[in-house]
Amino acid sequence: MAIGSMLGWVAIDPTSVGRIRAALDLSDQGVVDELGVGILHTGYADHFFPGTSVLQTRARYVFFVPWTFLHLARKRVRGDALGPKKREVEHVVTGRLIAHFGGVPSTVGQGIIGVRVHPKAPAQPPDFVYWTAMNTWGLHAGRPRSSLLNRWNAQEVFRAAEAKPMGEEAIESERLAVFDVPPPPDGWPGEFAGGFDLTSVEAEWLRARWQRMQTPSLLRSIATLVKAKLAPTTWTLWSDPLVLEAARRADAEHGRGSLPSFVQAIGRAQLASAAAEIVRATYGAYVEAAWRRDRKQATGAEVAGLGYADKLSGYFDPRSATRELMLRLDVGELAIDLPDIRRAGRRVDELLGVFQEAWRAARTPDDILGHRRLREACERAEVRRKGLRARLPLTEGRERRADLTAHTVRPVGIDYRWPVTHRLVRDVCEGLARG
Repeated sequence: MAIGSMLGWVAIDPTSVGRIRAALDLSDQGVVDELGVGILHTGYADHFFPGTSVLQTRARYVFFVPWTFLHLARKRVRGDALGPKKREVEHVVTGRLIAHFGGVPSTVGQGIIGVRVHPKAPAQPPDFVYWTAMNTWGLHAGRPRSSLLNRWNAQEVFRAAEAKPMGEEAIESERLAVFDVPPPPDGWPGEFAGGFDLTSVEAEWLRARWQRMQTPSLLRSIATLVKAKLAPTTWTLWSDPLVLEAARRADAEHGRGSLPSFVQAIGRAQLASAAAEIVRATYGAYVEAAWRRDRKQATGAEVAGLGYADKLSGYFDPRSATRELMLRLDVGELAIDLPDIRRAGRRVDELLGVFQEAWRAARTPDDILGHRRLREACERAEVRRKGLRARLPLTEGRERRADLTAHTVRPVGIDYRWPVTHRLVRDVCEGLARG
């Protein structure tokens, strides 16, 4: 029997997409969430900067995505041709951006999605990266992304300013997508000007929608402040004057009430970032110790370390503040900002408590490396998250440890997507200045 080829979309439910985005959020930083501390990252980042993701690069993409779908709708593209036609437009836009920045070598670091694989399509197209942002920031109303792709009907996709009023017998859900965005620039998608530079109209459009978000956040308060020509100045969340003023403004606007203080949340986030760094460094040192043991058993000779144990030494240096910050963290208060931290089966707060107990008593890195209870807590946390893919179990994890390198584990703190948000806000500030 002949088997024909078939092309279609794979629908993924929103919960699964959320998990994928969270995993990509960490992996894009080169951080693998081995022990579950990634909940600190996603929890605080979503609280501070809703709609953002570390996969995002430049603010104008949040308009490129709707403009792409609106262009396809105007062309009356059929559902069976949507995939290829959408990729064609994305290819044209990427090529235009590359040309704007002077060719491929000079585009790296400019924020063009897929520039490294162009002319091939990127694994995560712009609409995947920015869909949550569009919904959170009020730029899209309609069906989920998977429904739009699977049930595409060009006659049910509109720009809000051009959408006709619906009849009494109609229901809003019949519209696949309504995009509340400004009109695309002249020549879109092939000859538009400006690259990632927002026009003053586009910048104000996005700024206003940040400000209109219903849930209090730092991003919403920042949107008010940039209207007064304030802009981000540092790449560290808890030291940027714009962020700190936004936190004070948000607290003043909503009072104490039942909402947690953003000023206090930023302080807890800084301490949690230090704790996450030490968790990752300790995990790396434990895996390294087991890896060296494996190599010695296989070869009969000692092998040099990969630097993870050496990293622990730095935390005992009086000039390093990371250990002190981690020990200052009140683990119980994390639940004020992050209720999910106590979700059954995860209990990251319990793991952090064991870490604080061990590190408070330790005087040297050897005290940590030899701390049986802490190592067992790390192993349980990793096995709970990764099952047979865990590296720490001495016997079962040997195969997974074999490919350990000095770059497998990244002992870094958490930036809570502030560098990404910094770039987005900077784009808006520069666009407003063009007005």
